[in-house]
Amino acid sequence: MKQVCGREQCTGCGLCSNICPKNAINMRESFDTGHFIPEIDQDKCIDCHKCEKKCPSLKEFSRQKAIKTYAAWRKELSKITGSSSGGVAAVFYETAIGQGYSVVGTYLNDKFQAQMKCTSNLSDCIAFRGSKYIQAKSGMVYAEALDRIKKGQKLLFIGTPCQCAAMRSAADGYMERLLTVELICHGTPPQKVFLEYIHMIAKRKKERISKVQFRSSWGEELTLSNGKKIFWKYKWNEDDFLSAFQTGVLHNIACYDCHYAYEDRGSDIAIGDFWKIGREIPFVKPSCKVSVVITYSQKGVEFLNSCSCIHLEERSFEEAKVGNPNLYRPSLRSQQYETFWKEYQVNGLDAAMKAVGGKALARRRVKNRMVGNIKKIIKTLLGRN
Repeated sequence: MKQVCGREQCTGCGLCSNICPKNAINMRESFDTGHFIPEIDQDKCIDCHKCEKKCPSLKEFSRQKAIKTYAAWRKELSKITGSSSGGVAAVFYETAIGQGYSVVGTYLNDKFQAQMKCTSNLSDCIAFRGSKYIQAKSGMVYAEALDRIKKGQKLLFIGTPCQCAAMRSAADGYMERLLTVELICHGTPPQKVFLEYIHMIAKRKKERISKVQFRSSWGEELTLSNGKKIFWKYKWNEDDFLSAFQTGVLHNIACYDCHYAYEDRGSDIAIGDFWKIGREIPFVKPSCKVSVVITYSQKGVEFLNSCSCIHLEERSFEEAKVGNPNLYRPSLRSQQYETFWKEYQVNGLDAAMKAVGGKALARRRVKNRMVGNIKKIIKTLLGRN
């Protein structure tokens, strides 16, 4: 079967499906894990090799050293609500649109699928807030973004490093109009597994899902609600899906040999959470979470300086690396990776989750919930006294 690049190289960015002149390439779920990979219609393919020439996994790209590293957060703390960290990405979107840019971001649609979108409407950007720990559907976002660039518009593209690389490959020849901001990415679990997981929980709880969140004020915490109440809210070390994500069980196979998870980067800016800040060098934390922002190009420096709503405090790149290992290496593949996927393919998701520690997580959920209830009772009794 004809391929664009090898299965272990493919990030599922979707660029090939956007640039094929004969619409011969469609993104489909892989049979092994459910990650999106390209499928080539042999009858339509004319062997132009454009997909191979543009595929970021098959191209060398220029890397740039970090210029400045900052701890950052939105000055207007009331507007951080809904953001995963310091609200930096939201300010980037607002600033870019205010300067006449189009922007690309990712949102969860009404089926809880991560979907990329190109827009120039600020109202659309509200849905871009918050983390989505699943592989996104690209649709035709690269083609639409490139069309806008060719018409003279500037474009702000925020996505995973591989998505940013795809956009740069698409926009070759128009780079002066493109600004890429890459997320410090851990890896991409498949949407298929995530959707199976949340619907399995909803069925057990006899609830209907109306809202999904991957983050809370605590950190990585999966929350499911039915519109009236929250019926599932567990931290990453209590939730099966987030635990499998954190420990390297669910990533796309290409993530474990990621071309982009190194100190020198191809994008103009990188952003993420500034985990472990202040452990060695004193830092006065604000009353909100803190983002890390790293500039890699003069274009990135100038854009960041134009974002007047962001508070910036310069820190060292070495400090940023302490809590973000993906700034210098790809995520590590779990020793339970093969166990999970073999069990999943034979016996389904529930059995696969149990095979990689689900029973221990279930016990932890019960224990932590009991401890939490006891603490509430004690607080109530002390309050009465």
